[in-house]
Amino acid sequence: MRFTDKVAIITGAGSDIGTAVVRGLEAGGAHVLAVDADHGSLSELAARLDDVAAQARERFGGIDLFFNHADVEGPVHPVAEYPEAAFDEVLDANLKAVFLGLKHVLPLVRDGGAVVNTASDLAVPEELSRRRLRTRLLLLAGLAWWSTADRMAGMDAGPGTALGALGWFLGVWVVMMAAMMFPSLAPTVALYTTMTRSRGADRPLLFAGGYLVVWGAAGLAAYALFELGRNVFGDALAWHSGGRWFAAGVIAFAAIYELTPLKNLCLTKCRSPVGFLLGSWRDGRRGAVEMGSKHAAWCLGCCWALMAALFALGVMSLTWMAVVAALIAFEKTVPWRRAATWGTAAILLVLAVAVAAAPHKVPGLVVPGSPTAMHAMDSMQSMNSMQP
Repeated sequence: MRFTDKVAIITGAGSDIGTAVVRGLEAGGAHVLAVDADHGSLSELAARLDDVAAQARERFGGIDLFFNHADVEGPVHPVAEYPEAAFDEVLDANLKAVFLGLKHVLPLVRDGGAVVNTASDLAVPEELSRRRLRTRLLLLAGLAWWSTADRMAGMDAGPGTALGALGWFLGVWVVMMAAMMFPSLAPTVALYTTMTRSRGADRPLLFAGGYLVVWGAAGLAAYALFELGRNVFGDALAWHSGGRWFAAGVIAFAAIYELTPLKNLCLTKCRSPVGFLLGSWRDGRRGAVEMGSKHAAWCLGCCWALMAALFALGVMSLTWMAVVAALIAFEKTVPWRRAATWGTAAILLVLAVAVAAAPHKVPGLVVPGSPTAMHAMDSMQSMNSMQP
């Protein structure tokens, strides 16, 4: 085998990465001498390295591989609040410890041997854990889509669709937000889970819960604004009066908002999980809720105009839900950020013109007053009659 009778010294052997390397080399037939500092002092590490180096010299006359690994993450705080002692510990473990390894072991490496220096705690098991979490969030989003489709079936009456009773709407709205936002939220929650893995398994749930609370509050505000508009303007916003032009105007405004500095700022926060988490870090369970809420606030600032466009196209429409969710995910995840925002703006502008000029020709748009819309209104009235 490739490593048969080779001699290796591994530092940081107690970490996930170090353990994996030790097992891999032993499986390949190598003689492995392992060192792990267990967060001890640098002087203790130097002494252990001397002992291992002496063993390698006496037993094998030298080594063929030195895997020099450090693995200390340190606490997570904003830079201005980071404890100096903790910063010194991270530097000692991840920099000076690597230097000490080279100083004590490098003279033993035979000609043609190899030295590998690493400083990371992101082992494959950790990455697999993050992938599993992302998969679970996507599965939750899928369940939310299924629930939304079931509860909103046949209720799309187009722009201006009645929202139903407040309690029913808020329940549907929160599930809608889970369906639409969890796919693009998954990378942030996965990274947050990695950063809090030693602090409790409930932190990601609290983060996601805080996120949904903010979107629930946004739904409550949208419901109040929608009902206020209906009561104040009444028939003036009916589809065959000014409603058609109002809907087109809302969609056009959403297109313009895509290109504003505020949109750019909010999208920047949403697209940078690392920057957001480090810049907004709060410890504890309350901190998890606060961070989830703050992230949702940035997402709300990024996406509120798109949600307004959804109301203008038909908030009970699964088709337009899917379109808006796809635009949100497109903006937040693709590497071509500028092209994504300009592309979204162009799509919205085309939709606005089409809704104003030829609404019957817009695919997926239910025009108020049409047979489909009338059937949806009957379904909504039937549902409202069953509310307590």
